[in-house]
Amino acid sequence: MKVQHLLVLLVAWPLLVAALSAQTVPPALMVKEGDVSKPLGLAKLEIHVRIFGSVAQTTTTMTFANPTDRPMEGDLYFPLPEGATVTGYALDIAGAMVDGVAVEKHEARRVFEEIVRQGIDPGLVQWTKGNTFQTRVFPIPAHGSRTVRVEYVSELIGGQDAPTYHLPLNFKEKVPEFSLRVEVVKPAAPPVVAQGGPANFAFEKWRDSYVAETQQKDWLPADENLVVALPKTAGPRVLVEKTDDGQIYFAVEDHSAPPAATATRQESAPRRVVIFWDASGSRAGDHAREIALLRSYVERLSATPDRTDPGDVDLILLRNVASNPKRFTLDKKGIRELVAEIEKVQYDGGTQLGAIRPAVDPAVQSTRYLLFTDGLSNFGQEEPARLDGPLDVFSAASTVDHATLRRLATSNGGRYFNLVKWSDAEVLAQIDRPAWSFLSASIEGGPAKDLYPQLPEPLAGRFTLVGRLDSESTTVTVLYGYGMPGESPTKKTFTVSRTDAVEGSLLRRLWAEKKLAELMVRQKKNRKEIATLGKQFNLVTPYTSLLVLDSLDQYVEYEIAPPASLKEMREEYLRRIDTLEHQKQKKKASKLAKVLRMWKQRVKWWNTKFKYSEHFKYGEKEEEPVYPDGRSGRSRSQRIRRYGGGMGGGGMGGMGMGGMGGGEAHPASPAATSPPAETAVRSMPLSALRKFGVAADRQPGIAIKPWNPDTPYLKKLRAAKDDRARLAVYMKSRAKYGNSPAFFLDCAEFFREAGDA
Repeated sequence: MKVQHLLVLLVAWPLLVAALSAQTVPPALMVKEGDVSKPLGLAKLEIHVRIFGSVAQTTTTMTFANPTDRPMEGDLYFPLPEGATVTGYALDIAGAMVDGVAVEKHEARRVFEEIVRQGIDPGLVQWTKGNTFQTRVFPIPAHGSRTVRVEYVSELIGGQDAPTYHLPLNFKEKVPEFSLRVEVVKPAAPPVVAQGGPANFAFEKWRDSYVAETQQKDWLPADENLVVALPKTAGPRVLVEKTDDGQIYFAVEDHSAPPAATATRQESAPRRVVIFWDASGSRAGDHAREIALLRSYVERLSATPDRTDPGDVDLILLRNVASNPKRFTLDKKGIRELVAEIEKVQYDGGTQLGAIRPAVDPAVQSTRYLLFTDGLSNFGQEEPARLDGPLDVFSAASTVDHATLRRLATSNGGRYFNLVKWSDAEVLAQIDRPAWSFLSASIEGGPAKDLYPQLPEPLAGRFTLVGRLDSESTTVTVLYGYGMPGESPTKKTFTVSRTDAVEGSLLRRLWAEKKLAELMVRQKKNRKEIATLGKQFNLVTPYTSLLVLDSLDQYVEYEIAPPASLKEMREEYLRRIDTLEHQKQKKKASKLAKVLRMWKQRVKWWNTKFKYSEHFKYGEKEEEPVYPDGRSGRSRSQRIRRYGGGMGGGGMGGMGMGGMGGGEAHPASPAATSPPAETAVRSMPLSALRKFGVAADRQPGIAIKPWNPDTPYLKKLRAAKDDRARLAVYMKSRAKYGNSPAFFLDCAEFFREAGDA
C-alpha cells in the first residue's frame, strides 16, 4: 500500500469525525458500535448562560444514557466560539460532580492512562485541533448514564447596534429533560430573543437583571440556533469585577470606526487573484455563503473603472498537496465558469497548509491571495512559504483553527475574516482596503503588561480591551489607526475605578483567555508561559489539560491538588502532602547521613597504610564454566591458585589462559573443548530434524495473504466501470461509512490495486 495515500486517509479521519459531529450534533458524545462511530443520545441537558456587558459565560451539563447491555466508552467533542477555551470541566463520580484541575498535558495523559489500566474511570479534557475540545468518557455503564459539565467564556457577536449571543441548539434527537436559563446582568434595556429557542422563551425583569428560562420534557430542538439580541449601547462601556481573592479585573468595550476622511481609503485593484480553496474531507458541507461572497468580490474587481484589461483568477484546490492552478478570466463568462468549478468540488483527503506557495509570475506585479479553509492542517508541513502579496483568509466552519488562520493572514499582510462574526457587507467593505485597527493601549502611571490585547489587530465591530487594576482607579488610553508611517492615530481615554466593581469571576476568565490568545501567536516560543497560565487559571490549553480523579488516594499518589470545590478533600490532601513531604525530607536527611558515613569510611580507608608480606600475590577467582551437557570444570591450565609463591619456572610462558599459576602449561581437558549444546543442534543431521517435523527442503518463514474483506462498498467499487464511476461510488459510500477507519483502509487498498493513486 502506498504509505502517503494511506496516511492522508488516516490523519483525515479523526478530524472528519469531529467536523461531522460538530455539524450535526454539537456537542456530541461519539461511541462505537461495531466499526461505526455514532452520537450517543442525551437523557438530560441543562444550559445556564450569564451575560455581563458583551461577555457571556456558558455552562452546559449533559447526561448521556447507554441503552445497551454492555458498558461503553465515548469521546465528547465540544466546538467553541473563536477565542474561547474550556474554563471549567466536571464529571460525575459516585453520584457527585467533581471539577477537573489543570495539569500539564503530558503528565495528565500519563496519569489518566495509568488509572484507566486499573479499570477506574478518571476524566480528561484536552485541546485538539482548532476550536474543538475533546474528553474521553469511560465507562458509561450498561443501562446507565454519565454526566459531563463544560464551561466556557466568549464574547458576543456584532457591533454597537446589535450585539448578539449565539447558542447552538441544533441537536437532532429528542431530549427527555431539557432546561435553559439565560441571565443578562444590568442591561441598558430589555434583551430579546431574535431567533430560535424553545416556545414562549422570553425575558422578564429579575432584580438588576433580565432572565429567560424554561424546563421541558421530551424537547425536540428546532434547526435554528438560539440568538439573543442585546440593546444598542450609547457609547463605550467599562465593566469592573471583583473576584473571590480580591483581584480587580476590568473590560473596556468600544466600537471604533475610521474617520470619515479615511473610511473610503482603498488600495489599487490586484492584477491577479489566486484562490486557495480547501477541498479536504473536513470541509465537506454547504459552501453557498463563501461562494456568494467570492462571486461578489470578483464581480466588483471586474467592474473596477481604471482596469485596462479583465485580469485573471487562478483556482488552486488544496488537500494534502496543492493542485495545478486553473485560470479564469475576470469577465462575466470567466466568473460563471469559476463558480461552476468550485460548486462541483468533491471534498476528500487531508490538509497540508504547507503546500501553499506563491504564484511566481514575473509578468504580474500585483497579486492578491484568498484562502478559504478551516485551518485544520493534519498532513506534512503546517507552515506555508511567505507569499509575494497580501493573503486574506476566510472561514465559515464550526470547527476552525482560528489562531493559526489569524497568524497566517497577518504574517502575509492580510486579514482573517471569521464569517461567523463578519457579515458579507462588512467583509466586502474591508477587502482591498487598509485595516482600521487597534494599535496599542497604556495605563496611566504604569506599564501595559496586564492589558490584552497587546499586539495590533484589525477591528470587526466591537473591540474589547481587558486588564487588571492594582490601584483605586486609573486611566486607560487606547490608540486606533491604520498603522501607516506619518499617520496620527485616534486616541481615546477611559476611566477605571474600583468602586464600580461587582462580584464575579467572568472578567477574570476573559482576561486569561485574551492573554492565552496573545501567547498563541507564538505558541512554541511561549510554551512555558502558556502552561503556567493554564494551571493558574484552570484553562485547557495546548499544554495543559483538565483532569478529574475519583479518590483522595489518587490525588495524593500523583501529588495533584483536588479542586477548590472539594474543600474537605483538599484540606485532607494538604495535610497528607505535608506528612509525605516531612517523610521525604526525613528520608532524604537519613540518606545524606548514610552517604556521609560511607564517605568518612572511604576517607579513613584511603588514609590507612597497608603492609603486605614480601612475596604476596593476588588474583581474581573465576567461575568454573557449566556446559549444556551438564559437564563442568576447567583444565589445569585454566585453574587459578589464588595465593601462591610467585611465577612458575616458565615465567609468562608458564601461565595458563586463565591467570596466574605456579605450574607449567597443560593441554585443555575434554570438558573445556566440547561444543555448546546449541551448536550441536545447529549441526543436527537432516534425519534428526525430520523427527521434529521439519522438512529438509523448507526454510522457516511467514506467508502474508492480502486482506480481502467482503463489504458492500467494495462490491460496488469492483462493479464500477471506470475511474469516474469508482470515485462517485467512493464519495457516496463515504457519507455512510466515513465514521469507520476500516472504510478508509479498505478503499486505500482497493484504489492502490486499481492503479489509481
